[in-house]
Amino acid sequence: MRSSSSLHCFCPVVSTAGLLLCAVPKGFDCYANSAYSNTVDPNTCKSQHSFKVQEYLLALGQRIRELRLKKRWSQEGFADIVGVHRTWMGAVERGESNASFTNLVLISRALGVTLSQLLSGLEKKAEALRAAPAKDPKR
Repeated sequence: MRSSSSLHCFCPVVSTAGLLLCAVPKGFDCYANSAYSNTVDPNTCKSQHSFKVQEYLLALGQRIRELRLKKRWSQEGFADIVGVHRTWMGAVERGESNASFTNLVLISRALGVTLSQLLSGLEKKAEALRAAPAKDPKR
C-alpha cells in the first residue's frame, strides 16, 4: 500500500463493488469514471500530470482491428467468436474501453496470436499517436 503522501487523487469511483476511492500515484492522471469504471474519461479527474493511457488503448484497439481485418471478420462476427457484445468490441477498437486481462486472452486466442504478439509494438504506436496532431472533427 502506498502512503497517502505519494498519492494525489482520491476521487470517488462507483464500481460493481460499491463506492471506492481512486488512489492515483503522483505523476499519473486519474481516469476514473463514476459511471463506467473501466472506461477512459480524461475529464473526470483533472490533474496537472502528463501520463496518459488513452493512446495505449487506441493503439491496442487499432492492433485488434488490424488483426481482425486480416482474418476478414466483421466486428460483429468477431465479437461473437470472442463471446462479447459487438458494441463493446467497437468501443475497444476505438480505444474507448479498457479490456480486462481475461478479455485480452480471449481476443488473442480468437485471433490465433499470443498475448505477446497482440501487444507487440504498442508502446511505439502509442508514442506515435501522442506525437501526431489531433484530427479536427469538423473536417
